[in-house]
Amino acid sequence: MAHLSLFRIPALADSSEQEYARRYGGKATQLARLAGLDIVVPETWTADPNELELWESSGEGVDTSSLPLMPWIVRSSANLEDSSSQSYAGFFESVRVDSLSNLSSSIRRVISTRPDALKNRTDLRIHFIIQPYIEAQQSGVAFSRDPKNLWSKAGRVEWVNGHLAALVHGEITPDSATLSEIVRQRPEFGIPLARCLEQLEQHFGRPVDVEWIWTGSQLVIVQCRPIATYEAEWVSRIESDEAYVRDEAIERFPEAMSPLGWTAIAEQLGPNLAALTRYYGIRPLRTDRFAISFAGWIYHRKNAFAYPNGVKLLASHLFSSLFPWTELLAIFFQSPIAFFRTSRFRAWLKFRIGSAFTERVIRKIRGEWGERKSRFDRALSDLNPENESESISFKKLRAMSEDFFEPDVAIFLSREILFKSLSAYIDSIGVSRDDWLKWVSQYAGNRTRVFSEDYARLARGEIEADQFWSDYGHIRFSWDIAAPSIGENRSFSQAGSPAQVPSSASPVQWDQLFPGHIFDAKKLKQSAESLHQILEIDEELHFLTGKALVPSREIALNLGNRFVEEGRLDSQNDVFFLEVQELRSGSISREDYRDRVRERRRVWALYAKSAPYSQIPPTQEISRKDLNSFGASPGVVEGEVIVLESPPVNPSQLQGKILVTSGPNPSWSPLFPILGGMICETGGILAHGFVAAREQRFPAVAHCIGACTTYKNGMRVRIDGSQGTVEIL
Repeated sequence: MAHLSLFRIPALADSSEQEYARRYGGKATQLARLAGLDIVVPETWTADPNELELWESSGEGVDTSSLPLMPWIVRSSANLEDSSSQSYAGFFESVRVDSLSNLSSSIRRVISTRPDALKNRTDLRIHFIIQPYIEAQQSGVAFSRDPKNLWSKAGRVEWVNGHLAALVHGEITPDSATLSEIVRQRPEFGIPLARCLEQLEQHFGRPVDVEWIWTGSQLVIVQCRPIATYEAEWVSRIESDEAYVRDEAIERFPEAMSPLGWTAIAEQLGPNLAALTRYYGIRPLRTDRFAISFAGWIYHRKNAFAYPNGVKLLASHLFSSLFPWTELLAIFFQSPIAFFRTSRFRAWLKFRIGSAFTERVIRKIRGEWGERKSRFDRALSDLNPENESESISFKKLRAMSEDFFEPDVAIFLSREILFKSLSAYIDSIGVSRDDWLKWVSQYAGNRTRVFSEDYARLARGEIEADQFWSDYGHIRFSWDIAAPSIGENRSFSQAGSPAQVPSSASPVQWDQLFPGHIFDAKKLKQSAESLHQILEIDEELHFLTGKALVPSREIALNLGNRFVEEGRLDSQNDVFFLEVQELRSGSISREDYRDRVRERRRVWALYAKSAPYSQIPPTQEISRKDLNSFGASPGVVEGEVIVLESPPVNPSQLQGKILVTSGPNPSWSPLFPILGGMICETGGILAHGFVAAREQRFPAVAHCIGACTTYKNGMRVRIDGSQGTVEIL
């Protein structure tokens, strides 16, 4: 064969980037992209990969007629290198060439380097590039964002005098400064570097990492890659004016969700949000901007229902029966004579407007609920995963879910608006908040309370075990399809449980709440009864969700087992690290998911073990000394801490302890009688576990961010469920 021919790397068209990277590697691809911008990069040569493959086994040399004068540097350009998903920084070799006789051996050395970590990657292809060796006055590495906090817009620079090889290999300690500091201290290269980083971040659409050389008169970018971390991906996806918070998502999603669990729920969010047009006459954000999963932790858009950036009012509904004109007119005519005390008047006005916008919706949801449940039961009985194809089961599940769960977001929105507006008004009257919350918890169809009572009856032998598991076996500690139900292994009751009846406190009557005559009493009671109605429907929907998850989980595990047999997954439970669309398509394809699942497991394990951010993008986290908690169920108790995420096999170890857990899951409620109290990292005041706690006068404190890591097993604390305080003794 003739000598290996070299040519300047060709310009890169956006449409051909993937093919370009396959042929010439990631490093060459990024340099080709930069060459089209107003950025100085070294002249770069490479060879045709087909010729290179033949040349490797020959003894021929290299045609250097197109190269500039030596010295040169031969650098790797692997197809997996410098991509947006993985940089493999430092994995491959670069070799300086000072003699023509060393060029062939240097190329062979670079393309034969195969790091131990990548020995099993059958898709790895290593190419090379040749550049002139540029003498540097200063050289370094720069990040457009601080690598320790990519959410911060403050870039960081490290540099040395001379060439940067010693820096990137960690052989010396470089000078280091923020990008703004380097602009002030070394403006000759700091100013062009700052401009370059800004341009590159905009071009790549995410934070970037560059290697640069300052020749004394010119800034040269010798390598550029998108920062290939999980957080860098999210920095690029979240708009600067957006914020996603855990506030209200934590009640339903207190734990990190599996990819399969979340994507199944996110898919259902579309119909849920679309239904708000029918119920409220509004068009909300699209699903992918309404809620997100960051490494399994679920966040919702902070101003998801704020007009006009979160929702749009539809003009067609403004004059329809859905818009409460009559109620608003009544408020207008009543308000001048309502109160003379400004704060109480504002609270009353908030209550009337809140009830005007929610009560018609609640009546509509309630009127449809019976038939909706009947359709759900019929659809559930029609499912037969054992004797029908996965595609048919998927279609049935999707149709059933879209119908049954359609009002879910409308239920949540109605509940929150009405509860908050009622609470503000009742607080202004001077009613005890503990008594008001206790009254709210006393609604007729409280399934959490009934389950707790039946669990105690099971322990006393008053009901048959088969009947209990038939009624409640579908209940789970999570909405995640990856979480088993309590009936799957029945360990929930095997080691015994409290035999006494839960200590429900005496009921609070409506007339006992108020010290005397109050303005608009009839409307207040009507709205409070509407709140009970929507709470009952909300809890029933929660209860029945588990029944839909039972066949869904069965289908997923069956497919997981099949994928393992086909060599497409490592273990059956890896199926929960697929997304729902991948699971559907995988049931009819032969795609190998193993590498994808391993990476998702790695990221999930990294973040799920630590407390989630309170907000994305992250703000200053709450101090561990001030956990910002609030009272969820009244009472004061002292005891020893026990930190758990789910009920233990032997519940007796909980006797008298203060349970510290991530969220107020209602499945904990049967164990409340033997516990001393509870501290939760998450949970809203209307979370079903807190409803049960208030009914049983079981002290509980909510929203203790970081409690599971702050409090340790055996530590003694005092909690006040009215004040929301936790004191370490």
